[in-house]
Amino acid sequence: MTAICLFSFKFKLLLPNICQLCHTGLVINTDAGKGIEVAVEDVYPGIEHRECMRHLWKNMKKSYSGTLYGKNMWAAAKSFTTDKFNFFMRNIQEKDPKALEWLDENHPYIWSRSKFSEDCKVDYINNNLSESFNSWVSKTEEYQIVEMHDKIRQMIIEKFVLRSKNARKMSGKIIPDIIKDLNAKSKAIKDHDVLICGPRKAKVTVNRFRHVVHLELKTCTYRAWQVTGKPCSHALAFIAKLTREVQMDDFVHEYFSVERLRKAYACTFIPMTSKDLWPRVDLGYKIHKPKLRRKPGRPKKSRFKAYDEVSSSKKRRLCSECHEPGHLAKTCQGGLTASQKRRLNSSQHGSQEDNDDPM
Repeated sequence: MTAICLFSFKFKLLLPNICQLCHTGLVINTDAGKGIEVAVEDVYPGIEHRECMRHLWKNMKKSYSGTLYGKNMWAAAKSFTTDKFNFFMRNIQEKDPKALEWLDENHPYIWSRSKFSEDCKVDYINNNLSESFNSWVSKTEEYQIVEMHDKIRQMIIEKFVLRSKNARKMSGKIIPDIIKDLNAKSKAIKDHDVLICGPRKAKVTVNRFRHVVHLELKTCTYRAWQVTGKPCSHALAFIAKLTREVQMDDFVHEYFSVERLRKAYACTFIPMTSKDLWPRVDLGYKIHKPKLRRKPGRPKKSRFKAYDEVSSSKKRRLCSECHEPGHLAKTCQGGLTASQKRRLNSSQHGSQEDNDDPM
């Protein structure tokens, strides 16, 4: 109960009145931490509460691991339609109904795109945004608490200034990277069969699956267009069918416009002096820093990774004997080690000298 109250207090302190400012489209995505899910409902009742699929699967595979669960769970999470979601869930239910009971009991929040609302225009199923931010600010972990917050504040201000500068240089209606991504996707729609049924309406067939596209309403029965705010492959095929010179500006949601980007980074920050110039307050007592004792061994700088987490190290040393990664020549089982070869060479060299001895 203490953890729930603590999370609720943090939400009320850090995000005041955000629900009133962003009444529609507000989404909170959390991991599988205990207490935070109850705090979200306590502070923002009725809000769309999503759950990170990576954390969900990490908990689930402790009890239900294998191809049956992994293949269907991730496919269900990436499905935009309810029918497709139910198809993959039935595959699990037919083999192991208890798995779905465990899922409903331990993870009752939204983790599939098929249940995402069409207001937010974000289709992330993983909580990678916060993980990326944590990795970005991890360089400040060696600072004291006041210096740490000041350093993070400086980093955020520099990032906002850079993004605002880049946004002012952009031209056009939609962010150029979005247009570039859509143009790249439009080149891979050769297998889409488009049948125009009327003004700005068409049926698009891909691998025997047919979907209906309505350009006027910016909808597709595949539902990816409504969730992401960007035309799906079916809509791109229809647009390309109408004209060769595709203008994507009219079919992308305004959330991805240059104007919205400029507004997002147009805020100003109040300058702050260093803590040496802050007013000094007499508390009536003095707080001493805790006595720290250096632990034996080299200090750890990298976080402890989970047992199933893949290492992010890009450089892997190769064995000088068999030229395979994962071990060194000292422990190589593919042949003689370097020390063994030296001893063999020295013994062979000594025997050769004995044979060359004139006596």
